Amino acid sequence: MKIDFDFICVDFQNDFADAKGKNCNKGSSVKFIKEVLFPFLRRHNLQAAEIISDYRLPRGKSKNESCVPGTEGYLSLLPEDLKKGSSWIKCMHSPLWVRKNIGIANAEIGEIYQDPQGFGEWVNKNVTNKKVILFGETADCCLLQTASELYFRGYDVYVIYEATDPMNERLDYKEDIIYHSSLAIYAKTVHFAEFVEMIGGN
Repeated sequence: MKIDFDFICVDFQNDFADAKGKNCNKGSSVKFIKEVLFPFLRRHNLQAAEIISDYRLPRGKSKNESCVPGTEGYLSLLPEDLKKGSSWIKCMHSPLWVRKNIGIANAEIGEIYQDPQGFGEWVNKNVTNKKVILFGETADCCLLQTASELYFRGYDVYVIYEATDPMNERLDYKEDIIYHSSLAIYAKTVHFAEFVEMIGGN
């Protein structure tokens, strides 16, 4: 079996993916990622690059502080043996937005700014295939923003349907968000069984 895809895990941190997390997603994707996708990756000796968030305030007009470095909420739930390279840390929904001392606990943070060159260098280092599989949270926010940035850089972007969900207030609209929103412009969504068939695996 030849897998000509790279995987990127987006925002799979305690605050978003643990039952006690401040903004824990209540869809079925968290359980699927932990119980199905992670064992699949491990079984086939695959790893995923990772994008995580440091959402300390202030950051633009947001009033929601979460994933604060030094707290449980910031910690990633992507197992170390499945992690590829160093994580890219962002401070807004788009992976382009960063700041001084991002990801450093108890450090004075700077103003937010865009770093497209830095993100591009991270992608070039961690993504060696032109096909990219995204999973994580959420389909209508950070995963969408990541998909668009990869699309603009010439990648074929795929999303595993079972491995993402919209924000909690829009869970009932998952089908529309996946197939009839901007996400459908930038990424092709496949069910996990379709993906396994695509790669001839199990």
